[in-house]
Amino acid sequence: MTNVAEMTAFFSMFLMDVKIAKKKLSFRCPIFNDPLFMSDTTEYRFPSALNVLIAEDNEMNKLLLTSVLRNWGLDFKIADNGVEVVDLMQKHDFDLILMDIQMPEKNGIEATVDIRNFLDERKKNIPIIALTANAIKGEEKIYFDVGMNGFLTKPFKEKDLFEKIVEVVKTHALKFTDKK
Repeated sequence: MTNVAEMTAFFSMFLMDVKIAKKKLSFRCPIFNDPLFMSDTTEYRFPSALNVLIAEDNEMNKLLLTSVLRNWGLDFKIADNGVEVVDLMQKHDFDLILMDIQMPEKNGIEATVDIRNFLDERKKNIPIIALTANAIKGEEKIYFDVGMNGFLTKPFKEKDLFEKIVEVVKTHALKFTDKK
């Protein structure tokens, strides 16, 4: 048996540069059901830039959402928990919140209730889309009862996220245009 003090460590390190042409990036991930294509097409574009608050504590989900929103040309900030969501909402103006339901410190439902109690009319009426892995029938009623405007069950497709954002933003705009 060799004495530990007499053992020599051997290791290797390899470094390489890889150049990849930026055309189309495709990968599979558990968040989306189908391959997610990150392309420069105009398939997923909004008529005007939206400023989105992403409320998400899972690193993989954050990476995917930020990649998709960046590809769509949208601005965003990220909150890791419901306390940060409420804090960022008080300090900044957003056009939409993508709200994870299960977050630490304060979950998405609690954060939504806090936002709906703001005094600032614009902030308290911000469109909120629930993003949840909970697919239990009837859960969506809870989201709507606390004031959320839509929901998507994870995993979801990029197309479904785009369509839900368009639907919620259009409905919100019509609702508040009629009040003027």
